[in-house]
Amino acid sequence: MDKYNGLVKIVAILTILIVTVYIVLHPYISYLQTPRIVLFFLISMLPAILLGSEVTNHFELKLPAFILTTTGAAAVFFGALMLLVYFSKEDQKFAVYNVYNESRSSFSLEFQNIAIEGGNVKTDYFTKQNHLLVIFPPGIDMLKMEMHNSANNRGYNCSISYSGNKERDSLIIGKDLKLITN
Repeated sequence: MDKYNGLVKIVAILTILIVTVYIVLHPYISYLQTPRIVLFFLISMLPAILLGSEVTNHFELKLPAFILTTTGAAAVFFGALMLLVYFSKEDQKFAVYNVYNESRSSFSLEFQNIAIEGGNVKTDYFTKQNHLLVIFPPGIDMLKMEMHNSANNRGYNCSISYSGNKERDSLIIGKDLKLITN
């Protein structure tokens, strides 16, 4: 029985280590909520497995002590999981767009009045030359954008979507940004 407890510990530690290293080495996976929860599940499960195997290895348990030990290990496991999920905050989701005119040259956003919203929530954005950085609110991946130039009374609108923090998308007037007609 003693050699099986050691084997359970080794297999549990190696499995959790392999999954943890895989998630850490692929940072685009860690942006997603599901792999983060799985990682937290494995991290909080390791002490419960080690505690259970150590207790059965060193003590001869009768039924009441066995129930208390397994209940305590499960409580520690689920408590640690709940704390890890509670204290993890969703990463900021932002996207950078380059805006071009019909001839694919830079389109200055300097004198544009821009309104971006999604789900009845206005969102923050920053502009510099033809670059538009949009911060997506939590849980919203699609936003509506309107852009008006007060000098020539032309307006454009489009829908923009979140495609990951590492990509830079382009918006082309006439193709992506459609002219608003009254």
